[in-house]
Order: sequence, then structure tokens, then C-alpha cells
Amino acid sequence: MRALILSLYAGLLGLLLSLAACEQESAAGWTEGVYRDYRNLDGCGFLIELEKGNDSVPGRFLEPVNAGSYGVEAAEGVKVRLKYRLLRSASVCMKGQVAEITALRRR
Repeated sequence: MRALILSLYAGLLGLLLSLAACEQESAAGWTEGVYRDYRNLDGCGFLIELEKGNDSVPGRFLEPVNAGSYGVEAAEGVKVRLKYRLLRSASVCMKGQVAEITALRRR
């Protein structure tokens, strides 16, 4: 009986550890950001302000070229999780860096 209880505890501990590892894995590569409304600036629309600084993005803003294809509403203050690739395109807005969104979800 004692061996069965220890076996159950070990199995439960293993399950909890694997769930924690899955949570860390799913967060890998994701960046957190917030939609900001810059439509009042000439040539701008909704930008994504990165919450965790990234030295390769001047001003910590992204100008997404394809964010609308992910079904997340662009509105002031909407918090998102995203993966992106910086593009070497000229920005009309000049507030952020042009980026292709490769994954986007609301958080």
C-alpha cells in the first residue's frame, strides 16, 4: 500500500513538473505588447508598443504590416502576445519599425 501511495505521489509530481515545462515552452519566443492608436499622426495607424524592451527596435514600437490577418482587434490598450520579424522597409509613419507579424494573440 505504501509503495502504491509513493508511486502515485511520484506520478503526480512528474505531471506537475511537465505542465510547468510546457508553460515555459509555450512562452518561448513570444513578446508582450500593447496596441497604441497613432492615427492622429500623418501616415500612422495602430502600432504595437513592446512592453519588454528589445534593442533592435528603435523606440520600442512596431508598425505591423499584417496584424489584421490574425483576428485580434486593433484598439487602444489591447494587450497582445506576438512573434514578429523585422522588415527592412521604409516606414511612412516613422514612429516604429516595420514588422511582419508571424503569430499574434490577445492576452
